[in-house]
Parts: sequence; C-alpha cells; structure tokens
Amino acid sequence: VLFRSPPASAETVSAEQPPAEKPVYKVQFLSLNRHLKDGARELRGVTDFEIYEENGTLRYLKGRETTINKAKAIQRELRETGFKDAFIVAFYKGRKISIQQARALTE
Repeated sequence: VLFRSPPASAETVSAEQPPAEKPVYKVQFLSLNRHLKDGARELRGVTDFEIYEENGTLRYLKGRETTINKAKAIQRELRETGFKDAFIVAFYKGRKISIQQARALTE
C-alpha cells in the first residue's frame, strides 16, 4: 500500500484488523497513472481508500473485508456513486491473489 486516505470520520475506522492468515477482499474503483489529492473531483466523494501500485499503475481500493459478501456491498455502493466498473480483488499476506485462491483459503 502506497497511500491510505484519512477516513471520513472516526466511525469509519475499525480497530479490528483481519487475521493475517485470512484473505482480505477490497474493491478497486479507479486506476490511474497519477496520485489524486484528497477531495479530487475524480474521487466522487469517496473517502477512506488506499492506493496500491501494480505494474506502474496506481489502483484505488476501498474496503478491507474478510468476506466477499461484505466486499460486494462496497462494490454496489461504489457503482451507485458512478464507478460502474468497480470490481473485487483479494489480498493474502499483503500480496494480490485471485478470488478463486481467496475462496479456497477460506473453505
């Protein structure tokens, strides 16, 4: 993670971190080759996000969920905000993995 935006309020921050041995689901909602300032028009009001660099491209991610259903709720919210191409990605021990691999690790 290159950057984590400040949360909109203290209520949006969870002190509880997912266990390291479980995969984490996040929703990618934007992909750019540059950083956006907090509050930038392109973010459409989205706060509490993080930026992940992959192959020289900055991936804007929201959420840190231990179940895919919770990630789907964030995906719906982002799509309603206008990010129609938002999709779910999975991470395990800090590395990006496929959704299929994440599901296998939770079964």
